[in-house]
Amino acid sequence: MCPRCPVPVAATLTLGVSSTGGDGGRAVGSGFQGGAGGEASTTTALKALINTAQVSITQRGGNGGAGQQGARGGNGAQSVLNNRFNNLNFRYGTVSQAAYGGNGGASDSAQAGHGAAAASTLTLATDAAQLGVYNRGQPNVQVSAAGGNGGNTATGVAGNGADASGTLTLSGNSGALV
Repeated sequence: MCPRCPVPVAATLTLGVSSTGGDGGRAVGSGFQGGAGGEASTTTALKALINTAQVSITQRGGNGGAGQQGARGGNGAQSVLNNRFNNLNFRYGTVSQAAYGGNGGASDSAQAGHGAAAASTLTLATDAAQLGVYNRGQPNVQVSAAGGNGGNTATGVAGNGADASGTLTLSGNSGALV
């Protein structure tokens, strides 16, 4: 039991949240275009007192559909992941969040689809004691994002890759974070 915690602490929490947008369909023939990838949406709220936490949140935008026989490739879908955890208290373990933009669809001889942007923002609103600093815990927090790749083409115009950004914000009483 945590000496500073007003309620009993759960031993272990393992939580996985994942969402993936659908891929666009293939198009065949000049004047047509592969379908755009679908967007994914994820919302997570968590308030807990935990000794060991394994929390993983992953979101992927769908890939654009391919274009064949002169059709253009479809564009990938963006992935914007924004979560805020208030009073998530854990001594050991990992909280990770990752967003991936969809890839652009390929085309054999026309414009290939563009990759889509990704943004991953995680805010932990808590204090250093709740993140295990004062009780010699070893918390690990990871935030990542990867933009989608542009589609390839044999004789047309290749699609552009996309930007990505990852942001981690710690707010509250930081105390002796080292």
